[in-house]
Amino acid sequence: MTRGPQQIMLDPRLMRQELEQTAQQLLIKGFELDVSSIQSLESGRKALQVQTEELQAQRNTQSKAIGKAKADGEDIQP
Repeated sequence: MTRGPQQIMLDPRLMRQELEQTAQQLLIKGFELDVSSIQSLESGRKALQVQTEELQAQRNTQSKAIGKAKADGEDIQP
């Protein structure tokens, strides 16, 4: 977004859901939004979110296995 020193705040959900429309509305107000950069950043954000969720699920599975092993009296030392 470029337009002198002035800055504006945008709702991230609005940017994700209606990026093209938001860009058009900003253009009317004199702001230029780099849509391709926003799309690229959003794609990267989604990929990182998926990776984070997968790692959290793996951690939860391992924590449950450790808890079960501990309850069964098994040695849980690494």
